[in-house]
Amino acid sequence: MTNWIPKLDPAQPRYLAIADALAADIVAGRLKPGDRLPTHRDLAWNLKVTVGTVSRAYREAERRGLILGEVGRGSFVAPPAQSPPRYRNRPNERPGFVNLSANVATSGPIVTDAAAAFAELGQDTILTRLMDYQPIFGDAEQLETAAEWVQSHGLAVKPSELALTNGAQHAAMLAMSALARSGDAVLCEPLTFYGMKALARMLELKLHGVEMDGEGIRPEALDSACRATGARLLYTVPTLQNPTASVMSDARRAEIAEVCRRHEVWVVEDDIYAFLLPPTLAERPAPIAQHLPELTLYTNSVSKVGLPGLRVGYLRFPEKLRGLIDNSVRASGVSPNGVSHEIARRLIESGAIRRAEDWQREEIAARQATARAILDGHRIQTHPNSMHLWLHLPQVWTAERFALAAERAGVGVLPASTISCDRSPGVEAVRLSLGCPATRSELETALFRLRDLAMQEDPALELAAL
Repeated sequence: MTNWIPKLDPAQPRYLAIADALAADIVAGRLKPGDRLPTHRDLAWNLKVTVGTVSRAYREAERRGLILGEVGRGSFVAPPAQSPPRYRNRPNERPGFVNLSANVATSGPIVTDAAAAFAELGQDTILTRLMDYQPIFGDAEQLETAAEWVQSHGLAVKPSELALTNGAQHAAMLAMSALARSGDAVLCEPLTFYGMKALARMLELKLHGVEMDGEGIRPEALDSACRATGARLLYTVPTLQNPTASVMSDARRAEIAEVCRRHEVWVVEDDIYAFLLPPTLAERPAPIAQHLPELTLYTNSVSKVGLPGLRVGYLRFPEKLRGLIDNSVRASGVSPNGVSHEIARRLIESGAIRRAEDWQREEIAARQATARAILDGHRIQTHPNSMHLWLHLPQVWTAERFALAAERAGVGVLPASTISCDRSPGVEAVRLSLGCPATRSELETALFRLRDLAMQEDPALELAAL
């Protein structure tokens, strides 16, 4: 922690003077990115102001992008203001820019099928009913179809065990808000989905990374973390984990389930990438929920098949949580979107979703082959069926600086700090999302730029222009 005691302008309100002094010291280099700031109480004591004044000053500094606050860890000086956005939506912001930062799927032919389904629904008298509030957990017919679709991914589930949600992120929010309270520790992979980091911040939860190997979370490490933290909740992506692309074997999932059963730890299982594995269920590991149904909440969605804008997701939960999930649904949106879920139901029933899964599987496999060929010789972590690739950087680069240089070169990437559970040094890598570019040609262009950038022995010239 830095022993930062700012000099304040007496003519300003105290909270603004603290925020302005913080900005000035960052510009002057007296505070550097990653420096941990004094606690609210310590700074208040040193400046002879109230803790509330310091809290207001830190909120103002965070609003300006000067600092980042982490629940349970404190406040840290943020990366430079000119850093690339930590997440970009799909559209490219300028001509020639290729976005590899957003982990989304190329739309493919499913868009045409969806357009036809919307046109058909527009002529159906059911539309009037769908425009009204829906049952809390969803329409019975839509739930029936959803259960069949989830079962096609390897999880035996009844319609009564499902809630229709507005995407998998909403499903995770329902699960987390039902099970966790402010200040609780939540176990997860050390590098995790940035949406979970945002959710943890909103709910004031403390994410705790659990050591991984090539198959994901290590059972022994999970056991130790359960004992050390007292956590009662685990969030995990066991299939094509984001960003490492690890895949837990059936045996590993059974071990993880046993550890959680022994410690009575709930599992929130994010399974949105499972369809990218070989389509035969015998070739895929079963979800953790299949091993531990009494303690697992399972989330999935149709976003990664090419329909992220539809905002259709599914949450499988144990019956004993029905009341808590009911409360979470009412607090976050009253009811699911009947129109979107009806479109999804029709696409599932017609086989369009299945065709989209097959198409995405082939497209991602082709993009993976291209990426591995272009980045040959660089240290990467990925899987032939993964939508993302984890690129470890040469020693001359930090992840933040590489992301800045990539931005200047016309490519958006996601640095490790964005998806790391803590601020531990040493992870100098960036995530590349292969599905985001509209065409394979755009992807190739971006990968060649990144390859050339990573090969520079002295990036000083690149950094000097930032």
